[in-house]
Amino acid sequence: QGSSAHNGIGLFADSGPECDLFNVDEPSIHRSMGSGYDFGLGAFINEAGNDIYHIGPLSAGASICNGVGLFVDNKGNDTYNAISDHGSGMGDVSSECYHTRSAALTIGIMLDAEGNDQYRYPPSPFPSPNNNARWGHSRNALDVERGVGIDSDDMPTGIELTSPSIHNSKQ
Repeated sequence: QGSSAHNGIGLFADSGPECDLFNVDEPSIHRSMGSGYDFGLGAFINEAGNDIYHIGPLSAGASICNGVGLFVDNKGNDTYNAISDHGSGMGDVSSECYHTRSAALTIGIMLDAEGNDQYRYPPSPFPSPNNNARWGHSRNALDVERGVGIDSDDMPTGIELTSPSIHNSKQ
């Protein structure tokens, strides 16, 4: 579902309007839905639908070990059920990579636009995702860890799978 590791690229793109269930029957254990690990790029883009997401660690716009993770949901009244605070707009260099690659960026981005969304996350010392809110965290508070999450009805993500309709009108 748009995740990658070890210099790879993973892309998941859903342009349909259907209401989808992600990881409900088989919950994710690690790295899914727009997660990048070890210089990998993972991108998850869902255009529309009232979707239900079950989010495991290092998922939904999370990165670790100098990866880049991007999660985008453009429309719908979505429900996010997380079992961990280790994801959802988080950058984490991780102790396994910090001593050898401490200068390379680790970037995690989670974006949700248009919809009344519900976020169910466990208690955490980091900012928790919420409807019409901004959050994100750097797991170890390092300058090279960048994590951001935005849920906004007023601002489109700018990452759409379908182009706007163009109408020709005669005047």
